[in-house]
Amino acid sequence: MIHPAAALETGGTAMDEVTRKVIDRILDELRNTASSDLAALAWKDEEGRRIRWIAASGNRNERFRRMALKPGKGITGEVLRAGRMVVIAQAAGDTESTACDHPIMLAEQLQSAVAIPVLIDHKAYGVLLLGNRSSPLDADALLSAAGSVTEQLSRLFKPAG
Repeated sequence: MIHPAAALETGGTAMDEVTRKVIDRILDELRNTASSDLAALAWKDEEGRRIRWIAASGNRNERFRRMALKPGKGITGEVLRAGRMVVIAQAAGDTESTACDHPIMLAEQLQSAVAIPVLIDHKAYGVLLLGNRSSPLDADALLSAAGSVTEQLSRLFKPAG
């Protein structure tokens, strides 16, 4: 299996350049198709002790790359634990709970987000996030757009054979 989180141990340089470009293209296309402000991918490390954001499209800064969450924490932890989509709509002015619970939403100034699990053999390994900075997201429309993307990512990281 190509393990994207392994690249993080060397500052993001170990991930195969072709794989990185494929992920970037997939996220760019999804963000444009879904008319969202941000598309990002998080993945569990090899030991399953941390979840890290490994790629993004539409990001305003690179702070997401330094975020390492414990399983069960934040939007990624919720999705991995439940194995299903999670929708977050931030209440106006509720940045304190957002900062603690969903740091990527604070870092990228997102008002709403939809996070979808990336499954390999029916087990969640990654999280695909779509977010908007101003208008609310249509979760049903995004789910249909993101479905094929999560399948592409699953095939990309699934072991051969």
